[in-house]
Amino acid sequence: MTLGRPLVLAVALAGCSVPDVDYTGKQCPCPSGYTCNAATSTCSRSALANDARGPDGTRGGSDGATDAAPAASCLAQPFALEIYSTATFADFTTAWSTSGGDWKLGTGELDQLDTTAQLSVAYLVGNGTDFRIVGTMHATSGGNGKAIELTLRVDAANTHMYHCNWEPADGAFLIQRTDSVAAGMAIQTITIDTSSIPGYQETDPVTMEFQVSGSQFSCCLHGIPAAYIQGSDTTYAAGAVGVKTYEMSGGFSDFFMYSP
Repeated sequence: MTLGRPLVLAVALAGCSVPDVDYTGKQCPCPSGYTCNAATSTCSRSALANDARGPDGTRGGSDGATDAAPAASCLAQPFALEIYSTATFADFTTAWSTSGGDWKLGTGELDQLDTTAQLSVAYLVGNGTDFRIVGTMHATSGGNGKAIELTLRVDAANTHMYHCNWEPADGAFLIQRTDSVAAGMAIQTITIDTSSIPGYQETDPVTMEFQVSGSQFSCCLHGIPAAYIQGSDTTYAAGAVGVKTYEMSGGFSDFFMYSP
């Protein structure tokens, strides 16, 4: 096993309209539809029950599309108190930090552009114990054993953490612990038969959920019932949350964080 494995304001007046206003990343207090991130004193979108990513790749648009709410979890016992959200990582330069890889803000998402780095992590600055995180991600490069991931309990050195990996080329789905750049342990792993997924493409976006409660970990992919794994480990007790890639480039959006 290799390592890594708006508030929308529309006014019709004399045939004119006011463009959508996005308060993501602006200073608190926040208008309806946004929550204030106490750590950064900036606004981020709240999870909306009938809000889908629009043509620009963001949530909260005026496109009228609908999909399942981020809070509609694929986990058996999900944490439900939302404490942070970002549709486009607009607060990336103020609330996030990175280690490894080549992280850049893209159009409506956060992109990791390095296709070879083994430990590429972008993490929300802070420290904690038990969280559920939800993120939408897609691969932009390929190869067996290459992964796009969510991370929990990232330490200050950015080399110790837990992560849930989706390998879109070979269907590997696993919870793993990383102890250094070159060492880690698979806590639980399964393989998904991607040929059984209608119209499957390796670059398809997937929404992943990853939760830790004490020593218990669980992870799932929306829309793929077989992609559900659980495991336990007591090595690391606390840390930051974030997104990660292993020898793969990819894009991330619609990131949510929940507590018990």
